[in-house]
Amino acid sequence: FIDIKDIVISPTITIGENNYNVTKIGDYAFYNSYFINSVSIPDGIEVVGKSAFQDSRKLVSIFIPDSVTSIEENAFFGCDSLNVYCEANKQPSEWDSGWKESMSDVYWGINEDNYIEQDGLVYVVLDKNAIVVGYKSTTPDVMIPSTITIKGTDYSVTSILYNAFIECTNITSVVIPESVISIGQGVFNGCSSLWSLTLPYIDTFLGYYFGSTSYKDNELYVLRSLSKVVITGGDKIDDYAFYNCK
Repeated sequence: FIDIKDIVISPTITIGENNYNVTKIGDYAFYNSYFINSVSIPDGIEVVGKSAFQDSRKLVSIFIPDSVTSIEENAFFGCDSLNVYCEANKQPSEWDSGWKESMSDVYWGINEDNYIEQDGLVYVVLDKNAIVVGYKSTTPDVMIPSTITIKGTDYSVTSILYNAFIECTNITSVVIPESVISIGQGVFNGCSSLWSLTLPYIDTFLGYYFGSTSYKDNELYVLRSLSKVVITGGDKIDDYAFYNCK
């Protein structure tokens, strides 16, 4: 397989002199595709086939347009970290009842008014606040803004979803603004080149941001590449925050 992490499926293909619309993602099309982080499905796709993305365990983000009328069994089974962004306002009746088994979260009613990519960062707007949900750039230095603008409306960036930067091995530095009040677990899991991290606060142990569930495992989870942590705000540094960070 080619090591492409962000998959954009084309709405049409050309064979010879003929053009064809792509209407289905076939059964087992991306089965056990360990390298995929995100998938964009174009408008016009009608069917996501059986086990199409099953066991693609690094898949964290997929956008499903409302042209998709059928999702077949086990389409996303085993995609434990996956967040799905659906253009439809609710689940269509023809989607298999077990289509989202073992997944993380499903967001309905996602469209160009509340979903945007800017400077490689992917945002979803919920409750009038912007959430960073992914990163699709090769730029190594990431500076998250405190606000974004969608169609003339400003939204404060207040959260970073867990696994938002998972396996972004090209990233070397990240700056998080003080507008962010929630940073998800494992947000930098697998960012093996990250050496500088600027945080607005630290109200937990450092390993939490790399996937750990206990401060005792800081040494195992905090990346060896990380050599600089800057904290720009907050009232205190949490107990055991840097415990055993070697």
